[in-house]
Amino acid sequence: MDSDSRCCPKCGEDNPEEALLCWACYTPLASPEKLQNDGGALREDNATKRLEINIHQDAADVLRLTLLVSSLLSWLASGYVPRRRGVLIGTGIACLVALVGWFKWDERVAARQSALAEGEDPTARILDTILLYAVRDGASQVRLRAGVRVWVHYLIDGEWHEQMHIPAYVWEPLSSLLIEKSDSWKQNFTFEADGKPFELWPEFTRERDEPVETVTLTLHTLENHGAGRFVTSGAAPSSAPLL
Repeated sequence: MDSDSRCCPKCGEDNPEEALLCWACYTPLASPEKLQNDGGALREDNATKRLEINIHQDAADVLRLTLLVSSLLSWLASGYVPRRRGVLIGTGIACLVALVGWFKWDERVAARQSALAEGEDPTARILDTILLYAVRDGASQVRLRAGVRVWVHYLIDGEWHEQMHIPAYVWEPLSSLLIEKSDSWKQNFTFEADGKPFELWPEFTRERDEPVETVTLTLHTLENHGAGRFVTSGAAPSSAPLL
């Protein structure tokens, strides 16, 4: 038995040293006093977390209400102060846009948390979809250009074709996922499409003149060692014409 494990006196199951109940039969592995103390600490910790969440939510509600009231007051005041009407109307519009953007952001966060709770990462699903369609379309390269949105282009038979576009806010989690998978562009990583395994060799560059980040992923089919190149974001290689 491991030195850092705890044996169940009832069924003999080896449990981690920090376990309070047996994983197999739920027999207590510690004294009733310790179980009670640990349970109380857990309840206190949960109560603290709930309090922090409630405080954060209350503060967010106050800020949202402040933005709404500021927008309404700016519009009302514009009728009484003609000289500053443009500034006041602009302030009201800015507050309203910020409020709408805040609600949209909360919706995206809630949707992502719901997907993660169900065991599904939406960012990983987006990347898998892009690579899957690239393989099925016979693309030798894929380019994602991040701007007001993220345009996805495939290089098929020497010509670039726009296949899809995705919202701009997806780019940050998508690039973070690529960094995580490649250990900051230091190692290859694999994926599977249509039952065939592939290996991606990453290369990262950043344009100096334009705020464009380019991630080049060289694709290798592990079965027959065929090769193509996947370009995500920004500039295209010199061998292919730009759209």
